[in-house]
Amino acid sequence: MEAIKRFFAPPVFAGDEEKTRAAELVNTMLLTQIGIFSLALVTLPFSGTRPALIQVIVGFMFPAFLLALLAFLRRGYVIGTGIAILVLITLTTSFSVAARGTIREPLLTMFILVSIFAGLVMGRRAAILSVAVNILIIAGLAYGEINRLLPPPESSTNSQHVVFFAMAGILTVVLLNQALRRIDTSLKLADVKQDELVALNKELSTLNLELEQRVADRTRAAEFAQHQAEAQAWSMRGHAQLSEQMRGELDLPTLTNNITSHLSHYIGAQTGALFVASGGVLKLTGRYAYVERAGQKSEFRLGESLVGEAAKSKRIILVDDIPADAPLVSSALGESIPRQILIAPFESNGQVLGVIEFATLTQFTPEHQDFLKRVSESVAIALLTAQIRVHVDELLAQSQRQAEELQAQEEELRASNEELRVRAELK
Repeated sequence: MEAIKRFFAPPVFAGDEEKTRAAELVNTMLLTQIGIFSLALVTLPFSGTRPALIQVIVGFMFPAFLLALLAFLRRGYVIGTGIAILVLITLTTSFSVAARGTIREPLLTMFILVSIFAGLVMGRRAAILSVAVNILIIAGLAYGEINRLLPPPESSTNSQHVVFFAMAGILTVVLLNQALRRIDTSLKLADVKQDELVALNKELSTLNLELEQRVADRTRAAEFAQHQAEAQAWSMRGHAQLSEQMRGELDLPTLTNNITSHLSHYIGAQTGALFVASGGVLKLTGRYAYVERAGQKSEFRLGESLVGEAAKSKRIILVDDIPADAPLVSSALGESIPRQILIAPFESNGQVLGVIEFATLTQFTPEHQDFLKRVSESVAIALLTAQIRVHVDELLAQSQRQAEELQAQEEELRASNEELRVRAELK
């Protein structure tokens, strides 16, 4: 019993739901046809005037053929088996109509419609083939009847009509049931697909946001890297130009003015002042567009004012709250209070050798501060070298003065000696 049940159960194809549903439909059609022909085998031989033997032979052949188709279905030939059933239904109906001698038979129309409907349920290819076969058969039967190739028409018995109507009705109900089940399954599948599409859409939206965020992050990283590279190139170029301004044996005023002028121009400051450290005091030495106001100090001790504080703390000071005694930005059109003041020390080996103060009508950027830190040691070394040169020059001058004084004293001694010698000779 289990073997028979498995044989007649519809096949299942793992991973292919569409093929499994089609196989279920074809399996139901086959079992229905087997039942219909079994009923016909019992009923048709005892109705009509045709030889009962032929009907019995046909009645046994069709179920056997259907069982063979059932075996093919189990092998996976779903569409081919379904098409074979449709062709078999149509041919069977056509031969039955031809045996009664006329195509003006309601059963023909009924089975044609059932066949086409079955094809529609099974799929587009099956429907097209069913229509084509029916058209050819109708055309052949019509040609046979017109040319009197069919036997004389005979009247159908009630039992024949009952059997054929029962066959068509059962098949129609089965097909309608399968169609409704297929529609229901399709609707459920559509709902599932819709849910999957909604979930996929959300996932795609999330991925899109992530991609946009990654692109934005990489763009910002690239822009930052480009900005860093440009800032570094700008700083290196300014450092090289500053080195040109400090090259040669320049005296301290010329050197400090060159440094102040170049740095003020390069960072966009409207005025600048450079204080050189000497003996614990910061003295104003270099200027750029700097106008001294009455009573304004030009020397500061360590820790005194912002200039002295920058030297003491060895850090850059940026001032936004401008004090009243701040240096004004002066031009031929008048004077303006600066927007920001930047004070930076010049340091080498832990020793502050100078402090520079800038004033601007715009704003100083972090790149400006980094640039001043970069050139701090170079400027400090240049200032130290200039101070050493000044000190050496002072020592040379002092030595020269001492030599001249010694020479004068030597001349005086020589004159005194000569005078003493003369006096000694006179005595």
